[in-house]
Amino acid sequence: MAPGTGHVADLWGLHHDALDQLLSRFFADGVVDVRFDAPPPEPDVRVGLPEIAHTLEGVTALAVGASIRAVWKLYGSLRSREMAPNRPSGVSQIPDL
Repeated sequence: MAPGTGHVADLWGLHHDALDQLLSRFFADGVVDVRFDAPPPEPDVRVGLPEIAHTLEGVTALAVGASIRAVWKLYGSLRSREMAPNRPSGVSQIPDL
């Protein structure tokens, strides 16, 4: 008779006059009152699963990129140390003029 009102306590518990009118008209005429035939409200979803997935994808890509860059810099640093000439530890390097 009234779509979407099966679990609405206001209709069944608080609005006795409206419920009496709805039921008496339905049982007398077989007609549902048009005031009770409203479409259900549309949910207002601002952030959905696609937006969350795209954000996580971007964050993951940035984290992977930063990790690769850090490993690359560390590898380059270690490689440059291997290629540097070995100097005795007590000798300081004199800058070229």
